Amino acid sequence: MWKWVDDKAKNAYKNWKCTINTIRKENPGKIPEEFEHRLDEWNWLLKHFESDGFTRRSAANKSNRDKKTLHHHTGARSFIYKAKELKDKGEHLYFIKSYSQAYNSAHN
Repeated sequence: MWKWVDDKAKNAYKNWKCTINTIRKENPGKIPEEFEHRLDEWNWLLKHFESDGFTRRSAANKSNRDKKTLHHHTGARSFIYKAKELKDKGEHLYFIKSYSQAYNSAHN
């Protein structure tokens, strides 16, 4: 259970940092409201976002995302749930069909 809690906390923190970085990029020089009375934390985040390590990782991740040739189109539903749904409907090739529905579309 603790691993699940830890994973959720890490994911929430990562998403929050991403949101803050987006706000920083869209409003250069402006301090977000939630940091008006926490300038030390804002300055730490600015240093973090401008560090060599962060900018290198960010550029590498963006490049890797751009290289993707297949994009998932079924929303948050996993293959397993979609495959089970198709199996329950009597589909014989349910796992293959669930993959096909997720990746075969006009968007790819």
